[in-house]
Amino acid sequence: MSNTRASEQLAPQLNAIQIPAEAGFIVARIFSPGGQGPFPTVVLSHGFPGVQQNYDLAAQLQHAGYQAVVFHYRGLWGSKGEFSVSRALEDMKTVLAYLRHEETSAKYQIDVQRVAVVGHSFGGFVALQTAAADSGIAAVASLSGANLGLMAQLLMHPESRAQLEAAFDEPASYVTGHFSSKMMGDEILAHAPEWNLLDRAQILADRPVLLVGAALDAVTPVKFNHDPLVSAFQGAGAEKMQSLIIEATEHGYEGKRQELFEVVLRWLNETV
Repeated sequence: MSNTRASEQLAPQLNAIQIPAEAGFIVARIFSPGGQGPFPTVVLSHGFPGVQQNYDLAAQLQHAGYQAVVFHYRGLWGSKGEFSVSRALEDMKTVLAYLRHEETSAKYQIDVQRVAVVGHSFGGFVALQTAAADSGIAAVASLSGANLGLMAQLLMHPESRAQLEAAFDEPASYVTGHFSSKMMGDEILAHAPEWNLLDRAQILADRPVLLVGAALDAVTPVKFNHDPLVSAFQGAGAEKMQSLIIEATEHGYEGKRQELFEVVLRWLNETV
């Protein structure tokens, strides 16, 4: 269902909030459009640690009449608590439960039947994994999403594990609390079967899914992350899946952010 542009009866707002979570809280921002709701809502999950946090997408979605929510996993960017992949998945679940709560949905005029999740990089994994477990999510998009289940296959080999953990070292330096790249590698290995996104295609085959890749991505290369996932959805008969590659851009879609937004907005208008 296409969303009509918000009226000017109420001014747009930006609200910073703290969502209670186990042993801490989740910092989030809600970009509320002007006018009267209820509004379709988009939850944006960023990568690890979140160099590109998608505030630009949130602001433009707000202007287009969507309630847009950006949040930070515990242990990152002001959110209190310990970071892990499992806790990041819990954080997305906690944010969704908060937004769907009667008091919250009334306050921010959220249409709880029209909630989509859009994730970038590690956040793409979080978005797809969450949507597979939550049938109430109307649509899900992964932008250069990371398939941690396939990453686990590399972690099984000492040489490639050393390379991956070295690549995790710099992002890990942004995490507060007890955390290391080795801990992340151990966790991914321990959950390898359940975190393979290829196995989520069948579950999500009847829902709108958007898979976007960046042609020059060296962080989550298209051939390793995007292409196999597209093939898995096609094999599952996912007629509502859309996929595309944005050319001449790297992992964060720098220089192509407006094109990325237009792709996401067009898809949302068609599906949510």
